[in-house]
Amino acid sequence: MMEVCGNQLLCTYNHETLCIEPWGDNALRVRATKQSHFPQEDWALTQPHSAQAQITLDQDGASLVNGKIRLHLTKRGKITIYNQHGTVLLEEYCRNRRDLLDPKCSAIEVEAREFSPILRGLSPHRPV
Repeated sequence: MMEVCGNQLLCTYNHETLCIEPWGDNALRVRATKQSHFPQEDWALTQPHSAQAQITLDQDGASLVNGKIRLHLTKRGKITIYNQHGTVLLEEYCRNRRDLLDPKCSAIEVEAREFSPILRGLSPHRPV
């Protein structure tokens, strides 16, 4: 399921939620979680500058344009980011059989994102 919530693109697929939003001029912030909601901690290294994204939903997925950067998100949650000339800057390494139309479709089952728990949680007294 994909939806636009204010200036954010939200996508829920395969028990994972993605949140993509503009983060200043020509920049994006991408967060993912398998929890029921995003953590309250603000892990961003910088504060966002005001920017308004153009978000489009269609039958292939969604796209988000912020200045000179464009993100395409497939219905199955794979992210590809392009510059203003259409050159791929980042493409998630995802190899599976869920999207048979993807030229990189494969039987090896490599997911784009891997989630690992932090055992015992983070403690302010324990070095990271």
